[in-house]
Amino acid sequence: MPDRFTQFCLITLLFLFPTVIFAQSFAKMVENADRLTEEGNFLAAAELYEAAARQKVNDPATMILAAEGYVRIRDYAKAVECFTLAKGQFDNRELTALRYARALKQTGQYAAARQA
Repeated sequence: MPDRFTQFCLITLLFLFPTVIFAQSFAKMVENADRLTEEGNFLAAAELYEAAARQKVNDPATMILAAEGYVRIRDYAKAVECFTLAKGQFDNRELTALRYARALKQTGQYAAARQA
């Protein structure tokens, strides 16, 4: 059984580790996600875009990038979630509303897809 100091250190590391992972700046996260997209790692890129967008209180432009990444890997449920959070900003990007409607259709939300 570890002594109290060792337990304290392990518990402290357990709580500090997530903050170190998410300590990246918004710009650095988007830059890394862009690089991952260029490399074809769409899942990791989409997750990083989503984390960056949530770090900036659901930044719509970045959330759309996350949603489009999820569409590329056919994770339509996550795509719908991200598109919904960025719904007011579709007019700034080509085909975003169409991709949102297709993701809704793929998740069985036919009525919502017709209105999207």
